[in-house]
Amino acid sequence: MPEVRRALRQCLHSAVVPVVPVVLISLAGGLTAQQSAAPHLADYVGTYTDTPGHTIEIADGDGLFAVVDEAKYSLRPAGVDQFTTVGGQLVSFPRDASGIVTGYKQDGQFHPRVSTAISAESAALARPRPQGEDLPADYRYRPPANLHDGIAVGDIARGDLGAATANSIVRAILAGTYKDVHSVLLYQRGKLVLEEHFYGYDAGVLIRCGLQPSPL
Repeated sequence: MPEVRRALRQCLHSAVVPVVPVVLISLAGGLTAQQSAAPHLADYVGTYTDTPGHTIEIADGDGLFAVVDEAKYSLRPAGVDQFTTVGGQLVSFPRDASGIVTGYKQDGQFHPRVSTAISAESAALARPRPQGEDLPADYRYRPPANLHDGIAVGDIARGDLGAATANSIVRAILAGTYKDVHSVLLYQRGKLVLEEHFYGYDAGVLIRCGLQPSPL
């Protein structure tokens, strides 16, 4: 657990949003806007062969995205059964005679679909919190747990910012104002006063900095 919090703090140089001078928010994910969901995106959801011995998963959230080695990459609509990657590469999804997607093609190479199912971990990347736990209005601030790991914790309600600040940040993530924010750590006067995790992440998930884009 201490290693997770320290890893999150090491990510601050690449993903920090100042709220006020005394507060830092650690964003383990990007705040990138995603395109609205298109009809029938569920047609493409599944597990596909990528390279020999390696698969990728295609999932549907606010839009279609690929999950490669636990990282999420959006796919933008570019035509009928066609999408583009963040790098601008075209990906198409052929169908059989019955209209079922059989795989995807990229750079002239066909990658078969091996299953219509995806893992629970990939499915969790589709929304900030599981359905039923993701209503912004239902969120109420709670102080971080004291893990006795050398990191001092506090209650934001006892400071200048107040619980309303924490509620506003988390509710904005739940509402989709900020996309793909995996974790938020907020410090005030040397104490951790807010720790929340999203998209299937939790304190037991190792946060890795500097992920490189996948070919898809």
